[in-house]
Amino acid sequence: MHERSHPEPMTPPGLDDRKQALARTFDAAADHYLLGPAFSWKRIGAALVEAAQVQQGERVLDVASGAGTTALPAADRVGPTGSVLAMDLSEKLLALAAGAARERGLTQLHVRVGDFERTGFADASYDVVLCSLGIFFAADIESALTELWRLVAPGGRLAVSTWEGEGLGDVYDCFGDAVRDVWPQMPAAAAPPWVPISSAAKLT
Repeated sequence: MHERSHPEPMTPPGLDDRKQALARTFDAAADHYLLGPAFSWKRIGAALVEAAQVQQGERVLDVASGAGTTALPAADRVGPTGSVLAMDLSEKLLALAAGAARERGLTQLHVRVGDFERTGFADASYDVVLCSLGIFFAADIESALTELWRLVAPGGRLAVSTWEGEGLGDVYDCFGDAVRDVWPQMPAAAAPPWVPISSAAKLT
């Protein structure tokens, strides 16, 4: 059994311009984030929790958590004796996660705005670290994975998912167009950020 409280970062990380842009992008999309693709996000999140074999009573960190579509099924799995911290750059998406947790009585789920490339948490703080469809937002993926592994306790697990191939390219373009409708200054991405790890071999 674990205490429900989560460690405070040793040094609260600041956000550079690129990460501030990411936060603003997803904040801008928050009002409609779960309306269309909710079934996809939820299925993918639940599959990652299953792959990580999250167990009752475990302490879980879900980074790039968004609206909690991975953190919520993780909270179901750990039960009231465990705890889940959902971390993301977007305060508005985390508010959706917190609201869903309240509706479902998942008091073991907590949210915090933060940067998973520089968490500031102590070594071996979590039994399980999850990152669903988010690792490709890191400026240096290898360095980010090293940071996440640092947080995993002995015998714990790190589980990461990403998009495969180019199948989401058109959706990515439409998403960017929609965000630019409300934030015309949004930086345009040259290519979907998951391309460098868009296959199992590349991710490995």
